[in-house]
Amino acid sequence: TLLYVGKFMNRHHSSVLYYKKTCKTIVSIDKNFRHLFEEALKASETNLNYHGFKYQKLQKAPSGA
Repeated sequence: TLLYVGKFMNRHHSSVLYYKKTCKTIVSIDKNFRHLFEEALKASETNLNYHGFKYQKLQKAPSGA
């Protein structure tokens, strides 16, 4: 949840929500950022699986216009 992520990063959950929305906007308009975002998701999934956590689904970044 955003509350948990905020606590982990020592940020208020509303800040996490703001940056999440900002990231979605940048992903939708910047191909390079979208590529980096997707690579980070893949690396996260690999790390979680390696450490015994099951990450069910990799969300694809939205396509640009």
